Amino acid sequence: MAAHAGSASFLATATFVSGTKPYHPSPMQTLDCGDSRTPITVLWSSADGVPDGNARLACDLTIAAVAYDSQISQRSIPALGYRLLLVPTGYSLYRHAISMRLSGPARLTYAVHGGDAKLMRIELVQNIAHETMHVWAEFFRVPAARRAGTREEQMAYMTGTCAALAVNGYFNARDGMIVTPGNVATNHSIDRSQRGGTALRHEIASYFSDGPILQRDSTDGRRFADFCKARIGAFFAP
Repeated sequence: MAAHAGSASFLATATFVSGTKPYHPSPMQTLDCGDSRTPITVLWSSADGVPDGNARLACDLTIAAVAYDSQISQRSIPALGYRLLLVPTGYSLYRHAISMRLSGPARLTYAVHGGDAKLMRIELVQNIAHETMHVWAEFFRVPAARRAGTREEQMAYMTGTCAALAVNGYFNARDGMIVTPGNVATNHSIDRSQRGGTALRHEIASYFSDGPILQRDSTDGRRFADFCKARIGAFFAP
């Protein structure tokens, strides 16, 4: 959840990664990356099985997802930071965080499966693009009529799907619009998120007529990229 109070702003996030065992991390390593406007901190523990190289990959994927949101929405990147927690394969983690813009940008806290680079690439791009879109909808004061009901959730899932195709070069419908919402407040918001994802699946089904994998450079992939540009651009239009 993002909110403004005069010149101040704060960001409340709750994030959950599923697994069979609760994760109690060993002392974690830290990578600071990004820049002063989009600071990114990645935390992981190689002692717990998360490869060191996945921290740099997480940073690069986050930068790419945010850049995609900026390009597709035709909006400049606002001052917003990210704190990424890389969770080993098989473990679960829940975190709730509140961040205020004081000496630097407010930060979105997000946990992600970090033990498997392929899974992280799929999950992180979709979800960073998805959650960033929610925050930007508030930051840029998108009219309430465009956000009502499941419309904002549907656009957030679309942004995640479109970003995955653009950044990774393909999108596998079997990976789904991964329902691990980074901003979890109530059962009602989770239900709204799931209904938005379901509505999007029906809307984009025609782009997968040749199979579950959509390639960025295919005819359908290029048509889908144009669809993304039109829909997301209209959502963020002044």
